[in-house]
Amino acid sequence: MHVRRTPRGPFRPDPLPSDPSRRDRSRSDPTRRILTLPGSRCLVPSCVALTLIGAALVVVQWTLLARVISTVVERRSVPADLVPLLAGILLAWWARAGTTALRDLLGALPSSRVRACARSARAHKLLRLGPDAVSGELAGELV
Repeated sequence: MHVRRTPRGPFRPDPLPSDPSRRDRSRSDPTRRILTLPGSRCLVPSCVALTLIGAALVVVQWTLLARVISTVVERRSVPADLVPLLAGILLAWWARAGTTALRDLLGALPSSRVRACARSARAHKLLRLGPDAVSGELAGELV
């Protein structure tokens, strides 16, 4: 497990400089903070690509469905002519489900790493603060 350490503890942003024009924007922008964590930066392009593929498959699927509906409404074909269109709809649906599953699988491992690092950082901070930081709290209390 890789935790980036600084003199102020893990994942702590640098203090703000005195000049407001040179202010570190990572403190106020959670997206930048997430992109600095290990494993998340390379995940963005692949998830965007899989999402775009899924969106294109939705367009293909609905185009084929519109063609099936227009063919049925106009009554210009026999049911056997609809088989290739219905098979195309089914293939687009399976492909879209596959891209969604792949995107979820790609995101699961970095997500668990980031959560583990955040939990570790929180535990280290609580251990550094000592028992006085949690005095007066009930064990297991959800607030």
